[in-house]
Amino acid sequence: RSISEELGDAADRVLATADNLAAVSRQPQPLRSFGTSQGATDCLLHGSWRLLFTTAADATFSKNSTRGAAKVCNVVDATRGTVTNCIDFTDNTAVESLRVRLDAKAESSQRLALAFRFVRIRLRKLFGYSLGS
Repeated sequence: RSISEELGDAADRVLATADNLAAVSRQPQPLRSFGTSQGATDCLLHGSWRLLFTTAADATFSKNSTRGAAKVCNVVDATRGTVTNCIDFTDNTAVESLRVRLDAKAESSQRLALAFRFVRIRLRKLFGYSLGS
């Protein structure tokens, strides 16, 4: 609710809808085989996911913010047990992209615990000088 009550209420509705959908899902174990050699075939989370909604303020980007507009997705490697947050800035900012690597472990059949590992930064400019095309 740090941005607005209206936005906080909308986020609560999205999360409640997700909980309601999970309750009637035909996939009771979406994280089956996560972090194993069968993860790529058995785990429904494996693959690339475009971020449409988040409650994480640090994962929210817009042209009106000081960080600039960006396209955000997550790449889940269910075999290795990792999640990579991919942030590609669309404005002409000094930073072109960020890749934030997280280790992930299934806490339950529907929930992952995440631990930060590292971040890779790709720059367009350094001290105001272009680093190439």
